[in-house]
Amino acid sequence: HGIWMISFIAAAMVAAARAVGAVDAAPRLRRCRAVRVAPARTWERIGLLALVVALLAGFAIYPSFPTYDSVYSLVWGNEIAHLHAPSFDAYRAPTEHPLGIAVGVLLSPFGDGAGRILEFLILASYAALIAGVYRLCRLAFTPLVGLASALILFSRFDFANLAIRGYIDIPYAAALVWAAALEHAHPRRGTPVWLLLTAAGLLRPEAWGLAVLYLIWLAAPAPRQLQARWVLWALAAPAIWLAFDWLATGDPLFSFHATTQTVGELARSRPPAELPGAAYTFLGELIKPPVIAAALAGLLLAVWLVPRRAAMPLLILLAGLGTFAVIGAGGLAVIDRYLVLAAVGACLFAGFAVAGFTVLRRGSRIRTVWAAAAALTAAGVLAFTFANTLRFTSFSDELAFRTDSHDSLATVLSSGEVRRRRAAGCGPVSTPTHKLVPDVRLLLDAGEATVVSRNDPAARARASRGLAVYVHGRRAMDLLGFDADTSALTEVPPAGFERLAGGKYFTVFGRC
Repeated sequence: HGIWMISFIAAAMVAAARAVGAVDAAPRLRRCRAVRVAPARTWERIGLLALVVALLAGFAIYPSFPTYDSVYSLVWGNEIAHLHAPSFDAYRAPTEHPLGIAVGVLLSPFGDGAGRILEFLILASYAALIAGVYRLCRLAFTPLVGLASALILFSRFDFANLAIRGYIDIPYAAALVWAAALEHAHPRRGTPVWLLLTAAGLLRPEAWGLAVLYLIWLAAPAPRQLQARWVLWALAAPAIWLAFDWLATGDPLFSFHATTQTVGELARSRPPAELPGAAYTFLGELIKPPVIAAALAGLLLAVWLVPRRAAMPLLILLAGLGTFAVIGAGGLAVIDRYLVLAAVGACLFAGFAVAGFTVLRRGSRIRTVWAAAAALTAAGVLAFTFANTLRFTSFSDELAFRTDSHDSLATVLSSGEVRRRRAAGCGPVSTPTHKLVPDVRLLLDAGEATVVSRNDPAARARASRGLAVYVHGRRAMDLLGFDADTSALTEVPPAGFERLAGGKYFTVFGRC
């Protein structure tokens, strides 16, 4: 009912604005002649500096460690750096992303410290994403809309959580938002946009379709020589990805086949009829229901009042929703992270709902009414946020747990007895599920054959001897010790295993 009410109010405001002819034809930053005001670029630089300082402080205060997918990128990068074939076919390994693995190759000399460097790079891309949101909305609408959209995105702590845990969805969204901003500033810009689309396409294959759309957009009025060059640009990311899979595994479609198999094992797919409900639920988790309502109102206002200016932000929103629908309809995983781009698009229009009155001419009544309504809406959103989602303690506790658990694992694996048993060729290191395999491999600089999961049917016989890592503590057990199809016996040391080392969250047993 709230969404329908906001939609009705937005439609009424649009009708009133059009009736009085209050829409400003050309948005520009006005300055009061009686008061000397700093240039807009100065304030933009101050805002960017404040954002960078805030993120650096968070990086220092809340140390964490990358998540499963990103750690595997480091493991694979380390394998390639040592001239070994990457173990893409490891038990329940995630989908590989060529650009992420390239970064892993560059970070391989740093060993276990590569995780923190990767986190820093993802956090830098988070800052670029927020700056890109401001830039796109400033160009498409007004500076105040850009500021409102950037602040709304910055206040969504799920984005910060994804960034500090090293998810590639953040740099993927940043590349596409900046591609949209550059293209909006200079239509048919070409090379800079192609570079960003190619980078996005090497992080997630969903960007391949956007590259094809950009090719169609550019090719219509261009000569054939340029069209041929742009076809190469559009094919660059998929060609590199397929060649990467072919060279590493002999199957150019390995990523698709492996992902489909893993999705089936973990039951992460959804029937098409459930996709709209899943999309709304996931968006509600990422940006919260009040922002969804504000985004719907802002979408109606922007499309009716300034449709041409709203084209590029609308493309970001539709691209995010469309790729999510294609992924779900294709039987692949349906998870909240795949709606990150759509959530960014929603924040763009939520910012217009708050500050879009600045596209109207000064002195119009509808502008005054809209500004007052926006102030009340912003106050309501802030109240909801503080009441329901600003749980700094739980946020910091989660990050602290990831750091503590990683340190605990490093401590037990580096203990004297564990190192002596490994040097003596005791056997493979086994973990209860696949979730700890990349962390152990990165810490021990170990190959695929020397670290196995006891949940893997093909590795259970080998795990009957060697070194076995066990998880204890309720939180660690829930997150790291069990999976959907895990037997409780994977957490019970068999007869003949003796305790070698213990820590806060992990204990190592051995049988040589």
